[in-house]
Amino acid sequence: IEEISFRNQQILGTLSLPDTEEEIHPAVIISHGFKGDRRERHIKGISDALTEQGFATIRADFTNNIGDSAGNFSDITVTQELEDLRVIFDTLTIRPDIDTQRIGAAGHSLGGLVTGIFATGQPRVKSAALLSPVFNVDRAMKNVFGKEYNTWEERGEASVYSKSREAYFPINYAFLEDARIYNPEQSAKELTQPLLVVQGDADTTVQDSRQWFDNATSVSSKKLVTIDGA
Repeated sequence: IEEISFRNQQILGTLSLPDTEEEIHPAVIISHGFKGDRRERHIKGISDALTEQGFATIRADFTNNIGDSAGNFSDITVTQELEDLRVIFDTLTIRPDIDTQRIGAAGHSLGGLVTGIFATGQPRVKSAALLSPVFNVDRAMKNVFGKEYNTWEERGEASVYSKSREAYFPINYAFLEDARIYNPEQSAKELTQPLLVVQGDADTTVQDSRQWFDNATSVSSKKLVTIDGA
């Protein structure tokens, strides 16, 4: 395990290499979700499971999030997370211990949305795994913020509670305006890589993850997994 940084130490991450005799490894970039970070139990669990199967993994904290990378959570945008992911991917491709022809991407929740959009038209991403991926950002934010969603635009910001940090974090309305630039339905239709979509049938925040699977009409190899009670 190696702690690494990108973009002049603005993005901080963790690289995990498998315990094998191979010198070059296939790799998966794992993206955390909304108000998440790379040390969350499920993100680390995904990484551990992949390294046991011979994959290298990189899990980084997006900038303008609650993790260790630079920036303030109030300034979070999908556009910035896409740029972070590009920087991480580009850096990974020049490492001598990574097989650049076998790099996949996985993302949870908002990280799933970002991963799906990033993989669109990006042939260097050889496969995509979207775990409870956000499809309609407005719908997901209504579920997150409740009544506060209705006054978000007028006030310019809202606040969201982080269980891991035991604190409220402000978030600018610009986040929603930026997210609306992107069209997940079109992105899904343009995907061509092998695709895995995982959803929980009891998820009260992200309820439309399946739309990534249903709209991925150009993908010849795809799988939908529904977890009961999750």
